[in-house]
Amino acid sequence: MSAAQIDRRDVPALHQPFSWTSPGAGGHDCAAFIALTMDVSRGIETCLQLVNSSNMERHANTMADPGTETPPVLDRIDTENLLRLAIVSARMLAADAERKMRHMAETVACKEAA
Repeated sequence: MSAAQIDRRDVPALHQPFSWTSPGAGGHDCAAFIALTMDVSRGIETCLQLVNSSNMERHANTMADPGTETPPVLDRIDTENLLRLAIVSARMLAADAERKMRHMAETVACKEAA
């Protein structure tokens, strides 16, 4: 079926864009940053939980009887990849917060000077 033949009366897809912010706050810069912070923070939390679980399982396996080891959730490479992702995500979030704080300070300074 070509794009020209698509019936526009199709039932809407189950997946719809998600937002932490309420419809009225969607365009507010602060609301967008708060939503970004929630998403990134929860992603970092999940990454670190998986990393911790895998590292703890590897440590427990060093003390386990042969043949009774339990595989970790992640192999060492994926563990390191998620750890680096968490680090970079936290760095990105901090840089964004710093930019917003600098912008707020400049805006306040401009208003006070006026």
